[in-house]
Amino acid sequence: MEDARINKILKWFFARVICYPAFLMPYRIRVAYIQFLSVVIHVPFRIFGKLAHFLLDQLNIVPISGENLAVSSASASASEKERQALMQIQEGDSIALLYSGGTDSTCVAALMAPHFKEIHLLTFYEYATRNSPLPQKNIELLKKHFPQTKWNHHVFGIDDLVKRFSYEHYLKNIWKHGLCALSTCGYSTLSWHVQALRYCRENKIQTVADGLTKELMHFPGHMDEVVSLIQEFYSRYGIQYQNPVRQWPTPVDQQFVDRLLVNRHTGEFFPGDLHPAQRKTTGKYLFDLGIFPSENIKGSKFDFLMQHDCYPFALYNLIAFWGYLTVESYAHFCQRVMHLMSDKIQDAHRLIENETQRVALL
Repeated sequence: MEDARINKILKWFFARVICYPAFLMPYRIRVAYIQFLSVVIHVPFRIFGKLAHFLLDQLNIVPISGENLAVSSASASASEKERQALMQIQEGDSIALLYSGGTDSTCVAALMAPHFKEIHLLTFYEYATRNSPLPQKNIELLKKHFPQTKWNHHVFGIDDLVKRFSYEHYLKNIWKHGLCALSTCGYSTLSWHVQALRYCRENKIQTVADGLTKELMHFPGHMDEVVSLIQEFYSRYGIQYQNPVRQWPTPVDQQFVDRLLVNRHTGEFFPGDLHPAQRKTTGKYLFDLGIFPSENIKGSKFDFLMQHDCYPFALYNLIAFWGYLTVESYAHFCQRVMHLMSDKIQDAHRLIENETQRVALL
């Protein structure tokens, strides 16, 4: 018992030792620092992964293919999932999707395609992700599978917004929110929504959706409380924000070693999931449609190559898991993050209103 308490104290202490220097860093140096932390943390895992692949090659072990694991009897359940997801989305001429190119956002695009004449796919990048691949591969798959739908893909740089939310009222922000003021992933998410809102107002689009699920619930943009704030943010400007796959089951967590033993071509894992029909996930929906070659490609090399990279979250994970969740409940941590994001959303409202006033004066 005493050892566990000491372990928590050490985590709390080292989280602050590692994170506090970031408060003194300007934007690009902070990005470099976070990327450095990410590299250092992942070095042991990368080494172990290369060793695992080497052993597989030496033992001539061939990963199980996605075709061998396919079960086609789930099409009816996929139709039911589609019906439930579309109950909250009204059909119309056009819809905007926050689109990374990953499994979840591609599933939402596939869900919406039969019900909208035009779909606007909005992808965002910032300084930390400027060299990541754009999701062109999956956009081509969507165009091929849904030729009746008009697909528009737009890529936006959001560095100005991220910097604004990161450093505006900076000292006040640090005093009020402590380590949570370094919630870089929350600022990125809010920047996506501000840019999406701008785009929708310019193009008279009344519905926005994304591929948000119940994974990674420690991230600001994934917390239920913050999602409600984002919905209110859009509704203030007459725009409906929805998460059609929010309640869908997520893939069964893979053990670390299973994640390493990955087929580079199909994205399937060895020894594989022996009961795929029991999971009604976004990956399975795309597999049943014939868009994806496997039911669960999340975390595979295939996954990383097909979508735009996310911001490296090493610093934020230290803040969440070591800085707060070692000493307080998840509910209490959510309240901290919600208060931060509520303040930032108010900043976003002021930004939008100032922009609207400038346009009106022209």
